Amino acid sequence: MNKNGDLIKPSNTKTHEKDYVLEDGEYLPYPFTYTKDEQDILKRFEEYYEIINDISLQNYYSSDPKSEVSLQFEIIKRPTKYFPYYKIQGYRKQRTEDDYVFLYDAKTQTFHYIDYPYSLNPENIKSIKGYILENLERIIEHNKQKGHYKSVFPFDIDHAYQKWR
Repeated sequence: MNKNGDLIKPSNTKTHEKDYVLEDGEYLPYPFTYTKDEQDILKRFEEYYEIINDISLQNYYSSDPKSEVSLQFEIIKRPTKYFPYYKIQGYRKQRTEDDYVFLYDAKTQTFHYIDYPYSLNPENIKSIKGYILENLERIIEHNKQKGHYKSVFPFDIDHAYQKWR
């Protein structure tokens, strides 16, 4: 169903690079559309994409190639009187990834991580840089305690930590 409640039938042809592929090879249309400003927000979010994706794949096992299991981010909520942020949701293989929800504050032009439960309490919202560093530190500490973990999708954690510190 689309946002208007209309039933969408699968197609045999792909019409957008991000169309959803069903198991039988049919396609569902890519459901997101954005204004120019929203496209710019997602473009700015790309600065964080690689490191967030690498962090997300650290303990993820799949025999699929990295390109097929990488996160995809979409704006799922626009600011309102009671919620002053754009909400950016992470998806993997066309499924919601609840651990990867970010906010964009258009007034300050800053990104934040929001932790579950998704309330605007200050303890649930972190700067995106703080979120990245906290997760890199957690991975580094885990590797020290348990020995270097062989991830299916490895990345240079020490280099990443130095870059974001």
